[in-house]
Amino acid sequence: MKIFKYILTFGALILIYNLLMYLVCLFPSEIIKDNCINSTKIMLEEGGINRVLTPFTNMDNYTDALIINEAYSIDNEDAMVSYLKMRKNYNKEYTTIQLPDKENDLVSYQDNSFDKDNIPIPNEDYNTMEEFLNFVDGKVNVSVDYGRYYHGYMLLYRPLLICFDIVGIRTVYFIILLILCFFVGIEIKKKFNLITLIAYISILFSFEYLLISYSLEMTPIFLITMIEMLVLLNNIEKIDFKSIYYGAFIVGSLACFFDFFTVPTLTLTLPIFTYVLYLVKNKKYDTKELFIKTFFTCILWSIGYSLTWLSKWIISDILINTNILNSAMAQIGYRGMSNPNSDKDYYLIFVKHFFLSGAIVIALILILDCLKSKIECEITLNNKLILTFICLIPFAWSILTIQHFVRHSIFSYRDFIIIFIFAFLLLYEKLFKTNKRNKKH
Repeated sequence: MKIFKYILTFGALILIYNLLMYLVCLFPSEIIKDNCINSTKIMLEEGGINRVLTPFTNMDNYTDALIINEAYSIDNEDAMVSYLKMRKNYNKEYTTIQLPDKENDLVSYQDNSFDKDNIPIPNEDYNTMEEFLNFVDGKVNVSVDYGRYYHGYMLLYRPLLICFDIVGIRTVYFIILLILCFFVGIEIKKKFNLITLIAYISILFSFEYLLISYSLEMTPIFLITMIEMLVLLNNIEKIDFKSIYYGAFIVGSLACFFDFFTVPTLTLTLPIFTYVLYLVKNKKYDTKELFIKTFFTCILWSIGYSLTWLSKWIISDILINTNILNSAMAQIGYRGMSNPNSDKDYYLIFVKHFFLSGAIVIALILILDCLKSKIECEITLNNKLILTFICLIPFAWSILTIQHFVRHSIFSYRDFIIIFIFAFLLLYEKLFKTNKRNKKH
């Protein structure tokens, strides 16, 4: 019966995903044209890599412009094909060439060039902003499919683009993320203590949590994570691992549906770490039993994620006779361990951000040491092995997706948020116990 429950849930989710994607593609793209153009012009001025407020915070406008392009390229008179293929540069009035999913790295066709055999020549520079603006002017007639993802974020962006350009969307996202952070913070303070609240909030902010609102690509996965955290914390006293299993399966599926392969494991690591931290706060659990339960949670999240992704390929291949299954498998091979990136600049981004977050952790610990007479919150981290195991999940993910992980290091470093939260709590625990021993002497 338990397996049947999961099968029914998965079937319902896939049905809902496809129905909603079909419905959101039913209105004409002319309604959002002006906001799409204004958004792309703004991003073109900002540059492909948008440095938001500080040199440490880089947002990927190239991908956001691609999302805008996809939203506008929907043909509402052929909604099913549109959401399954999720094309860019598509307008049935003047698109003459439609290319299947591109394997390896993405390319742009802003110059609309062709060789002697009339085969499109991709530009050497990847500039999706210029490509989209040329496309809406009728200067690009080469369309490219991007069907290997569900692109569930279209449920957010097509409606939002009716009312807002990218500045408005960023503002809406900023407000929502701030509200979610506020209520999650309140619940962390209630369920744990002030120090745990400081650990979570300070590390989230050191990983530019609020500035995530500048990224259309990344915001959906953070929205899922924070909503999941709020639900978990509000019910943490009464839920058990059976509920955690079921929730992890659903959230894994949602992460695959909405995300553009950014930091999906954040939807697993932050909630399960928080739940285990709560369980062992006042009680020593059997390490073996807790490990098995935590590991099984990870397995169910992975099953939800991978089966959802696989369903997209199969549905597309069956309904519209694409070849996404084969191209997606080839892309997985390219993005995985067989093709690591050797460009040191990509790795230096990790070093820069980890140094910044590490410095913030140390600075806050030193401040708390100075305030020890005013802030006296005990932290006792039982079952550190289980918490350490959860912190290893981002490392495992980075190894499995090494090419993608390094190639997109401007955002993939945020997978490691949970490690710095744990490091903060470990350092504070040591500090507290040292201060306690000193008082006795």
